[in-house]
Amino acid sequence: MTSPHRTDDDVVETPRTTTDPRRDARSSWGRSARLGGGTGRLIAVSLLLGTLLAALIGVIAYGLAATAGHEDPRAPLLLGMIMTATSLAPGWAVVWALLVDRDTVRGAVRNTEDTVEGRWYEKATSGAFHDLLVLLGLGAVVVNLAGWQVDTGLLAAGLVLFMMLSVAVRYLLLKRRG
Repeated sequence: MTSPHRTDDDVVETPRTTTDPRRDARSSWGRSARLGGGTGRLIAVSLLLGTLLAALIGVIAYGLAATAGHEDPRAPLLLGMIMTATSLAPGWAVVWALLVDRDTVRGAVRNTEDTVEGRWYEKATSGAFHDLLVLLGLGAVVVNLAGWQVDTGLLAAGLVLFMMLSVAVRYLLLKRRG
């Protein structure tokens, strides 16, 4: 019911929260209530803080490399610069994801845990954890019986890679089954 004192020009439409891209008036990048601004402010702050995060990662890499004692004195600086450069985009994305309000992003699903993809991911990670338990148990027995010495850094990297592959394979199998 409309008021007799109100015209169509007075009506202000709020952004629609629909997943239909033709009717969704929300921004693709979203907004942040924490920052009290629109999309521009969110992107600017995300870029600034993400760059600072990448620089911090680069400084830490430089410090760790400098204490390792390389033959080439330029190696720690080069490593720090490479780590900073490769951490820029992930840093921006992480800061944006921490600051954005999900309800303001076009096409965002309200309850991601209720989606079929969310259930697939949950099942895939749960199964991958069980795969890791079996691998660690059998691996510990083999390493002990064989008397091998294992490099812990290489072992940790291998286990992380195994977990990621296990999750990916399980997720794709669940997706194929539907």
